[in-house]
Amino acid sequence: MEITLLENDVTKIETDVLVVNLFEGVTSPAGATGAVDKVIGALITALISDGEISGSEGEVTLIHTPSSVYPDLKASRVLVAGLGSNDHIDTNAIRRVSATVIRKLREVGVKKFATIVHGAGIGGDDVSSSAQSLVEGTILGAHRFLNDRTTATKRKPDAETQVHVEFDSSKLFATGKARQKVLP
Repeated sequence: MEITLLENDVTKIETDVLVVNLFEGVTSPAGATGAVDKVIGALITALISDGEISGSEGEVTLIHTPSSVYPDLKASRVLVAGLGSNDHIDTNAIRRVSATVIRKLREVGVKKFATIVHGAGIGGDDVSSSAQSLVEGTILGAHRFLNDRTTATKRKPDAETQVHVEFDSSKLFATGKARQKVLP
């Protein structure tokens, strides 16, 4: 899987799926998730109000966002990943969530996706360690045993490209350094 960094507004990224996140108990998203929520007419907020999204750790909700309905969002779909309690976010939680996300993306056959660094914004975690945990969790979650030849013809392809999107250029360097720790 190719993993790249990009400084940009998350709503302007052309990708199959844009992964954003949500802490448990949040009723009105902020940060990157809030920006996405705004351009899709507060759909994430509505799903929170309806109880469909809770933000619990490992919960993933895929929202289809066709450009004919949401012209200000360039992603075809948005995946909201639950991070659990803001008080308990750590590098291990970020790894678990990232692994869950990549498995969900494989399940739906996604080739290219973009993501924000989980826990590094409103969560207040160190950008570098959060980015490293994101990459590690993605690699671990993407791994699968391919010894069973009977399922080989039925399996969905792996994602080929992951783009880490950061709006704040000062955080981009830390994200790049963390990525280099994991990938050569």
